[in-house]
Amino acid sequence: MQLFNQINARKLGDKDYNIFAGFFNNWLFLFITVLTFVVQCLMVEFAGRFATVVPLTYEQNGICLAIGAGSLIWGLVIKLIMPPKMFKCLAISQKPMTEEEEKGSFVASMRKSYRQSTVRVAEGDTNAWYKQRVAPPAWYSAKV
Repeated sequence: MQLFNQINARKLGDKDYNIFAGFFNNWLFLFITVLTFVVQCLMVEFAGRFATVVPLTYEQNGICLAIGAGSLIWGLVIKLIMPPKMFKCLAISQKPMTEEEEKGSFVASMRKSYRQSTVRVAEGDTNAWYKQRVAPPAWYSAKV
């Protein structure tokens, strides 16, 4: 089902009923889809006790494929019954952040923290984590 939901999620627009339009134009999407398929098949067939699975027969694989493909039809039915216009009230306005908001954002603080730590480590300061007054990562075990 995951693979078919992945295909369904390609087209989310109001009039995008053909989810296969331009399917072979995005090589990264195709690569991820094929990789997911291969890894799932290998896990089911060979992971055994590690993943708590047993290998499936061809018939069982076909049934799983049919159930998953049913989600493609279900996605079309949902698009016909509940168009995206119904959910416009849930939309979040997307306006650019002001400079003050940008400076106070979490991402900006992490960027600053990362820059400081890389500069200190590049300069040979092995206690950079200690001087930043943040908890060191679990793998860091320098004597302070």
